Amino acid sequence: MSDVAPGLQPAPRIGRHQIRQRSPARTALWSLLTVSIYGFWWWWELNRQLRALGESVRPWEALGRVTLGWLVVGLALVLGWPWAAVALSVIPMASSLLSVLETTRRMAALQHATGAPVTVRVPIALGLAGVALVGAVAWFALSLLAVPVALLLGMVWPLVAMAFVVYVQAGQNGVVAGVES
Repeated sequence: MSDVAPGLQPAPRIGRHQIRQRSPARTALWSLLTVSIYGFWWWWELNRQLRALGESVRPWEALGRVTLGWLVVGLALVLGWPWAAVALSVIPMASSLLSVLETTRRMAALQHATGAPVTVRVPIALGLAGVALVGAVAWFALSLLAVPVALLLGMVWPLVAMAFVVYVQAGQNGVVAGVES
């Protein structure tokens, strides 16, 4: 099964990289179903495509910013320090938001440079990512306290994370459409 958006053709190759549009909903769903493993690959691929389009992006650095900081949180959990994990989560949240800021800025700049309508607004992307990150940590903290609202929060933050993925992928599709025209 292809993850190219229905009704859209893959973009031509730029150098050795094929830049293509993806279905935002399918991208979000795969991220959810694979517990973010696909989401991490998608973030790397999104940045790789921006680099192929001429942006000065380091895909592995962008991926590291959204993943590596969580190792500290995981270590605190393994050591049996759940509240330290909650406190330390500020580090990967800030790092992840920095990656979102840089990537969406580059996407918007590329859309502007190609004359395509700018469909990626940095504040919206940061807001969606921030709510999803804070929601995940709040859900974990409330779960430690066995607060009944934790179940509701546990269902809401992944939906916000999916909205973020849909929003950014739709923006990337706009970048690709601008380059094609």
